[in-house]
Amino acid sequence: MSHTSRQAGRALQVLVVLGLVLSLLGGVFADTAAAGSQDWAIPNGWFFTQTGDGVGRGFSVTDDYGVSFWSEFQRLGGAVSVGYPVSRRFQCDGFVCQAMQRVVFQWRPEANAVTFVNVFDLLSQAGKDEWLQNTRQTPRPKTWNDAGLPWDQVRQQHLAVLEQYPDLGSAYYGVAGDPVDMNGLPVADVTQVGDALVLRAQRVVLQQWLVDKPWAKSGEVTFALGGDIAKDAGLLPKAALVQMTATTRSRGNITMTSPLPPVPVVQDDLDAAKKVFVVYALMNAGGYDDDNARGFSTMRQRVREAVAATQDRGLLDRVRTYYQQLPNVLFSTFGSYAMALSGSGPFAETDNTPAALQGTAPLLNEFYTKARIGALWDANKSEVQAHLRDIMPRFVTPAQEVFDYSQWPSLPAQSYVYVPNYLEAYGRASTSKLDDKRYIMEGPSFGATSHINTFRHEVAHSVVNPVVEENLDLVESKRALFRAAPAEVKRYYRDWATFVAECLVRAVTVRVADLSTPTPGTGEAMRKADMERGFFLVGPFVEQLKAYETSGMTLREYAPKIFEAME
Repeated sequence: MSHTSRQAGRALQVLVVLGLVLSLLGGVFADTAAAGSQDWAIPNGWFFTQTGDGVGRGFSVTDDYGVSFWSEFQRLGGAVSVGYPVSRRFQCDGFVCQAMQRVVFQWRPEANAVTFVNVFDLLSQAGKDEWLQNTRQTPRPKTWNDAGLPWDQVRQQHLAVLEQYPDLGSAYYGVAGDPVDMNGLPVADVTQVGDALVLRAQRVVLQQWLVDKPWAKSGEVTFALGGDIAKDAGLLPKAALVQMTATTRSRGNITMTSPLPPVPVVQDDLDAAKKVFVVYALMNAGGYDDDNARGFSTMRQRVREAVAATQDRGLLDRVRTYYQQLPNVLFSTFGSYAMALSGSGPFAETDNTPAALQGTAPLLNEFYTKARIGALWDANKSEVQAHLRDIMPRFVTPAQEVFDYSQWPSLPAQSYVYVPNYLEAYGRASTSKLDDKRYIMEGPSFGATSHINTFRHEVAHSVVNPVVEENLDLVESKRALFRAAPAEVKRYYRDWATFVAECLVRAVTVRVADLSTPTPGTGEAMRKADMERGFFLVGPFVEQLKAYETSGMTLREYAPKIFEAME
């Protein structure tokens, strides 16, 4: 099925990890209010107990935080078409998702709409075909000769399996919207399984019953409950299945015990991105090659080659000499310097300029002019803008996850500004606080999940750092433990309190990832990697955070217990 993912630009291409089945039965609209006391209106959405435990718990569907699941639920036909909710919201591969009985919603911010995931493809990838066949009467997918074919031909040959089955075809084509977008392509021939003819598609399974059943008459076509199947198969994160009460104050998977903090403002700033570009172009010209085992981004390579071709060799020699004579400056200081600059070329230093780089502006401006860095920025700006358009809509949710997890009563910054930095090493990020904004500068990354975890990590600093400062005497009393940190870690985290804060940030990121993603072992893999790199407090902090999650306390209140347990 190499071409089924070719729906490039098609809103329903699968990028997450859960998916499902759906049928939108001819535009039927569910009048949810008619269900009486089993479901009712809540601010910005609706609360349902039909899939709950029978004592008032269930799941809400809302339009909260720019993710319009409730509006889409109604547009798609309500519970009659997609079923009742069977999970809370969760995040997968950078997308906000929520499972209904028949379908898992996936919010696509670029389309401002819900799409659905190829649940049955994912079940195959998870090795669940035998389970589907034995417990859900769903045939295995067949092997298709799609390689090298254009999309229209792939679509045609998959849909051909419906030609001899008009009732199944009528149900498949009768959904609201594009049938391939809604159902996915058929992936197996129509097969008789027991008392039904069964069609397996990427997102749905259709069953035409050959005899009367309590739920269908002979000849009737029904759609399998894909959301329930995904849940039963273990594809949904456990935290997303925890039922709520109508008064539970919750976002994502984390139930709040204190008033919800406001939603953080997450924005981009192209002027800030230009300043970072200019400063890091200077540092690259000087010989900045720190932590580059993964190689350079394409943009970084282009910029380095263009700068190396500068005719003024004396300028490049002065830049290299300047860089070599810098004190032992941390990489994050370059970003802080860029954010403190005023102007858009030439640039001026300000009162917020880091002391280690004060006096750099004359050389920076000469380099900016003679090496034509402004023209280089203009040539690469569209790539930065495209990246921002793609990545920015995904960042409010992970930021809010961190605040919800920490039970933080107010935002530590008025806004968070995301600044991509293609001239930095892969996977490296830093933050810089300036006035009421916290700038998050991120180097190239490997996919949406990596971006999301980086953003969680940097936002977590804004809540963890104050907690460490408030408990500094207790933290400093355990300074002897710093001897166990390897030299490579101490190179970047030279102070014990800074090291403790970094370990706690990483532990918080591990727990938020575990609570917010459906992939088993996500957090454990992160914890193991951190421990292997020498962040030896991450493992113990993760265990302390598990206890914190059941304490009913805020992270600020619980923090002394975490620090007291450091051994």
